[in-house]
Amino acid sequence: MKKLKLGEGNDINLTDALDLIIPYTQGFFARVFTGFFHLNGNNKRYAVKIMRPERMDSIDNFIRETRVLKMLDDVEGITRMLYMGMIKLDEKYEFPSHEQSARGLEGNVDLFLPKEIDTFSSQLPEMIEQGWLPFITLELRSEPNLYTLCDRYFTAGKYLDLNTCIKIAIQICDILEKAHKRGILLTDYKIAHFYWQDLFDKVYIIDWNCAVIKERPLTEGEIGYDLAQFGARTLYHLFTGSEPSGAPSIQTTDIQEVLTAPSKYRSDWDHDTKERLSASLMDFLSKLMDGQYSSVNQLKQDLSSEVKKKLILLIRNHQQFEN
Repeated sequence: MKKLKLGEGNDINLTDALDLIIPYTQGFFARVFTGFFHLNGNNKRYAVKIMRPERMDSIDNFIRETRVLKMLDDVEGITRMLYMGMIKLDEKYEFPSHEQSARGLEGNVDLFLPKEIDTFSSQLPEMIEQGWLPFITLELRSEPNLYTLCDRYFTAGKYLDLNTCIKIAIQICDILEKAHKRGILLTDYKIAHFYWQDLFDKVYIIDWNCAVIKERPLTEGEIGYDLAQFGARTLYHLFTGSEPSGAPSIQTTDIQEVLTAPSKYRSDWDHDTKERLSASLMDFLSKLMDGQYSSVNQLKQDLSSEVKKKLILLIRNHQQFEN
């Protein structure tokens, strides 16, 4: 653990509010700011996620997120946790409200490495009593999130091409499969939590503060419920450009709405969607949202089958054109 100073010209300087710049990333538990870290002669820029003072009754969720990030540190597509810590603002400063940045804040910082998670967690209750604010430091994502790429209202009717959508879906499945094997359920599948790096065809996920950790193998029912949320809140939005009825809205910051979401969803296919998606792809999404999948591997196989169908159709069309 290192004891550092917060403020412009010091070890750590907080600036812009990332949760105001990036659509639908304001959270129930925390706010997210750009942080400039000047440590050991190196200057780095990170995302700093700080618990809201009025949400300290949800500290268990914060600790759980740090555990999840450490457990999944070796998984491709995870936005890695670089540090954990606690901030004690100088008395003349208040934590930034909903519309404020963190520019100008000064105070003290206790900074921990991920390997010090047990020491960090054990010290949290006493430090919170003394007015310290827990935070985690994450890799800063520069890519657009999926909401800004696929929501038909945000993009004025433009969609991601289906090949890209399937590629994204399969990559997210790879992340979920590893998480499920380690007893972790993501639970909150807000599409704005996923980022797409087009240059390298790479998807990233940023938020695990509603995740559930089971100290045993997951049941088929638990996996089926988790995948139904994935189908409704991520894949349906990705492929159709809109949210399904009955699912927690992308605008919600109510943790209970997320944790008590339905186990099944009804698919609504409008004219544009029927024109864009194949019958087999719509059937796949309907089954997923109905909770009929209890294995990520089967889900990936069916997505891969959609790719093969598209290739076969493309080859047939090309042959017909040549004839």
